[in-house]
Amino acid sequence: MQIKNRLFKFALIPFAVIIIIIWLKPAPSSSPSPDFILRINRSELKLELAFTEETRRKGLMHRPALPPDTGLLFIYPDEQGLSFWMKNTEIPLDIAFIKADGTITQISPLKPFDTTSVVSRDKTKYALEVNRGWFTQHRVKTGDRVAFPAYVKNIIAE
Repeated sequence: MQIKNRLFKFALIPFAVIIIIIWLKPAPSSSPSPDFILRINRSELKLELAFTEETRRKGLMHRPALPPDTGLLFIYPDEQGLSFWMKNTEIPLDIAFIKADGTITQISPLKPFDTTSVVSRDKTKYALEVNRGWFTQHRVKTGDRVAFPAYVKNIIAE
């Protein structure tokens, strides 16, 4: 009987270790992990990239906040008419539509949870979402140019 009890105790050790590892594992972050830093005029943004169909579809949905001076850059294969809505997105955002040459063609506000589409007036390759008011605070306006690093320009979007 004593041997069975010892074997039972040793068999529980791996399970206890797994439970401790799971318990100590940090919770996933709700903020984007920056992929690169982008300069617009004299301001810097830490940006996450969305260039696959899945990451573009998810966008900033289900995130409670976006840290200051961060954003999400959507990259498309070619210039095209783009359309965005805020389904399941609780953060008040602004969006800039940007041509392949880096020219900002439009800046529009996005309302939390709004399912009304905000459509680009021109064909654009990029869309940049940031916290509401960031463009105004940093004096970024339509017609300004964004200088994307070469590796961002060379991303083959799905």
